[in-house]
This record gives sequence, structure tokens and C-alpha cells, in this order.
Amino acid sequence: MNHRDFERDALTISSLTVADLKQAEKEEASQMLISNPRVKLLCKHIFTSNARVKGSDKMQASYQGQIWGTCLRLHGPSLWVTINPCDIHDPILQVFVGEEIDMDKFNNELGPDSLHRASNVARDPYAAAKYFFFIIHTILHTLFGIKATNNQVHSWMGLLGCLTAYFGVVEAQGHRSLHVHMLLWLQDAPNAKEMHHLLGTPEFRHRVCQFI
Repeated sequence: MNHRDFERDALTISSLTVADLKQAEKEEASQMLISNPRVKLLCKHIFTSNARVKGSDKMQASYQGQIWGTCLRLHGPSLWVTINPCDIHDPILQVFVGEEIDMDKFNNELGPDSLHRASNVARDPYAAAKYFFFIIHTILHTLFGIKATNNQVHSWMGLLGCLTAYFGVVEAQGHRSLHVHMLLWLQDAPNAKEMHHLLGTPEFRHRVCQFI
């Protein structure tokens, strides 16, 4: 939006009255189209802004579109993974909150007790978030062979093969600690129908057991 359009729309929206909004509410309740052009302009800007709000319906619809588009191009995902780090009992998080722990000479009998560790996490949620993203980036880099930068994603052979695409959504649990749900697409991996057939063959099951 250019400056001229912003000033014009701002002036139009600022002229709305409570009566205008109540009339639009009645029209929506009656499943009628909103007749007031100023209210329609307000709704347009709200919907546009909603698309940039994390967790909004518009943003979730955008995520779903990206996932469906990837499935159409690369077939269905090879793996669905949930990574849920145990933050309270991880000494790495205690380092993030400022505890003096020597990770090179780690002794599990030293350091803060469970109550102190939980208190550290509750007192410094920013450090807990930094720990979470550090662990997730380390797992993606070390196990899955992924390194994401601002402009591109680098991929190489990981523990499960070479990834062609991945998608992840971070969520908070009831006690506000973070976890991530991920879809992973492996290069040259069989699709769901082929995998179902392969798992029925003794040779493939033996190869899976050997890999594990």
C-alpha cells in the first residue's frame, strides 16, 4: 500500500460509527452481504493483516496450501515427526539460564535439583525458547542433514537419507514448553502404497531390522 492509499483508507475507516458496525453485525447475522462500503474496507484490511498473524486461521490455511502443494509435487511425506525436548531435566538448558555446568566434564550428581531446575525454566522463558530452537536446529543439522539460512536451505545426506523438503510447526504445551511437529520428504523414498507392499516382504523387513 502506498502512502496516498493509506491516508485515504485511514480517513475512510476513521469516519465509521458504532451504528455502522451494528448494522453490519445485523447483516452478517442474517447472512446478508455487508452494504456499507466503509465497513467492507475495514474488513478487507483486517483479513489482509490476519494473514500475517502467526497462528491465525488465514496463516494456517496458508500452511495447509504449502503442504498440499509439496505433496502434489513430491508425493506424500515420508515421515511425520514430533520433537519434544525435555527442557526441565536437560543440563544444556541450565547452561542457557546461567548455571555453571561444565559440559566437557559432566557429572549428573552435581548441579541444581529438580525444583531448582524447574524454577530456572519458569523464571527465564526466553532462555527456554533459545534452548528449544538450539536443540531443534542441532537435530535438523546432525540427524537430518538440514541447514536453513535466511535465503535458502542446504541439504545433505542425513541419518535417514537426503531430504527434498520439510515442514515444521512449533506449538506450546499446557505448561508452555515448546515442541515441533514436522513432515519430512525423503529423496527417492517409496510412496505409501509402495511402502505398504515392501513391509509385507521378508527381505525388506530384514533390511529395516539391520538398519535399526
